Amino acid sequence: MQKSGKVFQDMIQTDAAINPGNSGGPLVNALGNVIGINTFIYKDSEINRGSVGIGFAIPINNAKRIAKELKMTGQVDRRVFTGLIVQPLDRKVATYLDAPFVKGVVILEISKYSPADKSGLEIGDIILSFNGIEVNKKSDIHRVIYENDIRAGDVVRLKIFRKGRYKNIKMKTDLEMQMASAWTNDGRAEQVTETIQKKVAKEEKKDSFFPHVTLVSKINSHEKATEALQLLSNKKCNITFDKISTGDTYFQKLYLESSDNSYFFNSVSEIEGWPSLWVPHLSLSYGDELPKSFDLGELNELIPITISFDTLSLYKTGPKVSEWKEITTLLLD
Repeated sequence: MQKSGKVFQDMIQTDAAINPGNSGGPLVNALGNVIGINTFIYKDSEINRGSVGIGFAIPINNAKRIAKELKMTGQVDRRVFTGLIVQPLDRKVATYLDAPFVKGVVILEISKYSPADKSGLEIGDIILSFNGIEVNKKSDIHRVIYENDIRAGDVVRLKIFRKGRYKNIKMKTDLEMQMASAWTNDGRAEQVTETIQKKVAKEEKKDSFFPHVTLVSKINSHEKATEALQLLSNKKCNITFDKISTGDTYFQKLYLESSDNSYFFNSVSEIEGWPSLWVPHLSLSYGDELPKSFDLGELNELIPITISFDTLSLYKTGPKVSEWKEITTLLLD
């Protein structure tokens, strides 16, 4: 259905009376089961603001997925990566591509190893619809993803025009974020993490990593990330950590910070379009929460500490540490 110029899919339509102030309340069936979350109604005029018997609700399974995500990570992860760079189709390009129409968007670039690359899409393909919704501007694909709660791992349908023929393509989306990390075999780092693990809940050990430092995140170009790793691999990596910090996300629950991030900044700033840097940190613990009895003061004796890092890796990340996948690894000189 369409609302205020936006298209919403996978909504439940109901004739139950939904009035202003009811949004966010449950929609139940005849058995009393919650089947949706009331969201908005159709109004026949601006004067009549009450229900006219046409309302819409978010399906409960979608709401459960969001609730689970909020509980686990504290945020809704809408990072979706397609690997597509497109532009609106104009008459000149349409003539060049032998297209009998001037609509849709034409593919200019496809990132290597991206969902678009794996799906068989090609440069010069004209995308007419994305998951059943027409696209005519560069921003339309992102808008469809956002408004229809498409997530990493979802399969979307594309209708394209290629060399005089219409085709239907299925594409499995992926996470937008990739992360570059420095890893170490330095025994001091392992000693620190082992000390922490003895103090925190046992269940958090299952998501512990070998000691590493997150350098940068939110990378959506494999080529750019590989280029950065090559630059970084020519630089020594000795980092002094001088601060203990806690965070409110699953992945940054407890970590050591470095006040001096010049190594990272000077290295990656040579690459045009490189994303913002995180505060350099050595992750110590992942999990939902730290024990209430945990005393950060006990860790002060561990810092400052200087650790040598000998390996750089590029990871594709996910909501769970167990879902992270190593893409590229380089040894530091």
